[in-house]
Amino acid sequence: AGSGRVDPAGFVLFAAEAWEQVHGQWPANVPRPDVTDSCDLCTRNIHNGDISIIIPRDRMEHFRANGLVEDDPVSGSRPGEDGWTACHSCTARLFARAHRAQHSQ
Repeated sequence: AGSGRVDPAGFVLFAAEAWEQVHGQWPANVPRPDVTDSCDLCTRNIHNGDISIIIPRDRMEHFRANGLVEDDPVSGSRPGEDGWTACHSCTARLFARAHRAQHSQ
């Protein structure tokens, strides 16, 4: 039965971001999505369609106290939100650290 072919177009933006990190520029043949925000933990641009999360102040304090977030956010909390926006890379890093901490006890 199966679920059909995987559409490789869904991974073009991830590949383009990796290309940009390695080569220092966005690939010319890939349309760049609009920047809609930036990460408060690493200053990376967050593009339209990227995964990001808001970390509320109390959760950030918990993460900092437990060593899951090592450094202070590079910017203050968002006005009206009392929290910080984290890009997909910082979110993945946070989840990986939480997973390791949970399974090393």
